[in-house]
Amino acid sequence: MVDGYEPRNSSKTFRGSVSMKDALTSSINVVAVKTLIDVGFDPVIEMAKRMGIKSPLLGAYSLALGSSEVNLLELTSAYGTLAAEGNRSEAHGITRVLNRYGKVIYEAKFKPNRALDADSASITTWMLEGVVNQGTGGAAALPDRGVAGKLEPRKSAGIFGLWGTFPS
Repeated sequence: MVDGYEPRNSSKTFRGSVSMKDALTSSINVVAVKTLIDVGFDPVIEMAKRMGIKSPLLGAYSLALGSSEVNLLELTSAYGTLAAEGNRSEAHGITRVLNRYGKVIYEAKFKPNRALDADSASITTWMLEGVVNQGTGGAAALPDRGVAGKLEPRKSAGIFGLWGTFPS
């Protein structure tokens, strides 16, 4: 218990020391909260903003478990940052408009910003692949491509993540 907040694991059991990957794969909530305490609220919130989260994030222990409401576009942007090896581009729907003669009359010029280093993005993606391949997100696995994501059981949307060919 921390300041009256007591996170619980879905299994309701204590597993002792586990790796960050195993904790994420098995949804061991206590590890997520402990990591947030060790890192601090401000750095975690700042990283989320750099990855595309614009909604206000509450500096509370439950932040580690996704308690703050964010919209789908923000969540997609954050996962897209991981897929782009730590580079974030503003989410957009139209990249180019041609007139009836095929001439470009509009072309978006989005310059990606480095949100986190490529190694951290790759390691995070690898850990999220474990959620799908060995953990709570198994229903999202695809036979012909990699899938990485995190199960959101409290939300009606199911699993959020990315799929495709990931950098090693």
